[in-house]
Amino acid sequence: TLAVDPETYASRLATAQQFVNLGLKLAEQGQIEQALAKFFDAQQTDPEIAISVSHWQTLCWFGLLHQHAAPVKEACEQAVALRPALKDSRKSRGVNRALLDNTEGAIADLKYSLQRWNDEEDRKQVQGWVTALENGENPFTASTVVVIVAQWLVGQGQELAKKGQLEEATAKFKEALALDSTLVFDPEAKAKQLVAPVLVEQGQALA
Repeated sequence: TLAVDPETYASRLATAQQFVNLGLKLAEQGQIEQALAKFFDAQQTDPEIAISVSHWQTLCWFGLLHQHAAPVKEACEQAVALRPALKDSRKSRGVNRALLDNTEGAIADLKYSLQRWNDEEDRKQVQGWVTALENGENPFTASTVVVIVAQWLVGQGQELAKKGQLEEATAKFKEALALDSTLVFDPEAKAKQLVAPVLVEQGQALA
């Protein structure tokens, strides 16, 4: 095989990453088919590109939010393939499977996820879904999926804040609030509260 010079490799990787970033934006806007096409373009441009678990999860969740469960099935599968023990990936694939009438697979994923939730409210919620599925009911109505995705966005915001990424965390919190009107908190204040300990550790201060 011919060696690829570093400059060409870097350029190819950068182009592929641009496709992924554009795909993520399209997914958030509900343009799921176009988002999937950009992820495909990224992989065609650079077959070695490492698309992260969080990026596959984003495509999966927004696909479910915009009622495109079948097209994003592979994205949900990829998130689990990369991190099989990650409860969020199992949760998103479980919801996807339920929406595609794979009840047995959905129950298996949600039960796996259930074992890894520490928060009592989260455990209660997931157990409720499992019980409903075992009783032959599908708990994932369009409105329920909206709430679940909003919860996921809050979680994303919390993770970003704990990494000291104030603006990005605030943006995720705002996305969650726009989706779910029952959520009540100040996105800027919540982000600053979570970021503060990180900045203290780094010897900085919030403006």
